Amino acid sequence: LILKKYLENKDWKETEKFSIENNILQTNTLSSAKRIFRETSLRLKSLSHQEQEFFIRSNYLDQSILIWIAICRTYKFIGDFASTIIIEKFNSYQLEMEYSDFNYFFENQQFFHEELRTLKDSTRKKLRQVIFRIMKDLNIISKNKEITPLLPSIELKEVTKSTRKDLKLFLPGATI
Repeated sequence: LILKKYLENKDWKETEKFSIENNILQTNTLSSAKRIFRETSLRLKSLSHQEQEFFIRSNYLDQSILIWIAICRTYKFIGDFASTIIIEKFNSYQLEMEYSDFNYFFENQQFFHEELRTLKDSTRKKLRQVIFRIMKDLNIISKNKEITPLLPSIELKEVTKSTRKDLKLFLPGATI
């Protein structure tokens, strides 16, 4: 709904105003509506215009794939997790995704990102929980935490060069 409105008016401020005034996100509070809009629009802005247009007319699977790509582009930490842990495990036929995989990745990333060293253990666990929930919601992993190959449509593969690059970088099975 947010993307449809944005593509109509090409103005994120106007889209935010419309979204909040009409409670299209169906939130209980104004602060929740603003926060969810901010996060959603941040992700949608990472998609090219061609990707945004394709998203509106695509099927659920291609939309899920584009959402995952947008998340990986928006949050470098998640993109790095996808490209190093998920893709490497999938390509080596190690399909089980465990919390220990995230913990290993997190520990290694602390050498490159000093700010990760200051996170509380509860924050790290919440981050892990959120990433795993997103992956389950988008069928990147199954309910049994097995990596699921997602096969984008031919049309999605052809949307833009950046999409093709990111399909290979972030999506298990995209090269099948």
